[in-house]
Amino acid sequence: MNDDFTISLAGNVELTPAVSISSIKAEEHSQKENSKESISDLKNAQKELTRVFIDSVISDTEMITDIVYWDKQENMLISPLTAANSTDTPVTLRSSKLSSFDIDKDGQFEVPLKKILPNSYSKSGETEEALFLTAWYQFKNGNFTEKTKKLMLYSSSYMFTFDENLSSSVSVTNDISERVCIFYKYDEKTKKTGNELFRIATIPASDWQHRPKNDYSVIYESDSLVYVCKITVAGENMKITEDYLKSNFSVIE
Repeated sequence: MNDDFTISLAGNVELTPAVSISSIKAEEHSQKENSKESISDLKNAQKELTRVFIDSVISDTEMITDIVYWDKQENMLISPLTAANSTDTPVTLRSSKLSSFDIDKDGQFEVPLKKILPNSYSKSGETEEALFLTAWYQFKNGNFTEKTKKLMLYSSSYMFTFDENLSSSVSVTNDISERVCIFYKYDEKTKKTGNELFRIATIPASDWQHRPKNDYSVIYESDSLVYVCKITVAGENMKITEDYLKSNFSVIE
């Protein structure tokens, strides 16, 4: 808006061609309520770029993310991912279920990308589908930096963090019908799945209340669901405990 209250075009930018836009969200750089930040810290935060994340559907099953921000020095809009997203292998390509999100609650959005999880699949009855990890990346200074890797199980409404202890040594079978996810030891050299390490089951709260499983332990409860786990001896040998599972477990909101 100009000083005389007329409106003129400040700039425009081309986005990646897409079927539709799924979501548009902007990062907010502002002082939180009851924050102990100094006035100088607040002024510095206000100088940070406000970036807009645009998740776009490019096919029935695939999505990409563009990022748009205003460059004060160049006095123009910038879309740093459009060129890389417009190729035959878009840099942010992934399942249409995965939108950009502030996965670690640090005030900045992360972009999800699929990663192979060897010998892993979801099954429902006779149908099987490959199961992937989701790596969440922060885009900073023109580059992607991985923040965390999570197994996103939408069928049971939870996600499980894969740390260095699990990332290259575990395969997973997720039984959608039974709502049980089983984690196995995986040998990278032989490419074979070994002994079961632990399992996480999703049970309706009413069923758990009337028929609890004595050999399972609760790791999370909501009003409608109870998430329980069982750890094997092989899992204990890998230092997997109930506290470990609780710390790596979180619901999908």
